Amino acid sequence: MTALVEHHALKHGLSESEIKYAWEAIMASRLRGDDSDPPRWIALGWLPDGRLAQMVAVEDDQGRWRIFHAMTPPTKAFLKELGI
Repeated sequence: MTALVEHHALKHGLSESEIKYAWEAIMASRLRGDDSDPPRWIALGWLPDGRLAQMVAVEDDQGRWRIFHAMTPPTKAFLKELGI
């Protein structure tokens, strides 16, 4: 699945390549139930070094994922939202 990393996703210190790797190695994801438009998806994915990263993305009108939030470690609230 094609993913674009928005500049804002880099603010927590992960690189674009790390974020793309984690997006391809998702272990859990779900639609965020907050009525946002476009709908936001939350995901938990593995980084190349084995850490987990939390990510938030939207799918654009061309079917590409636009990741606008990424950080590690995942927060307790994020894990709870995923049911983990």
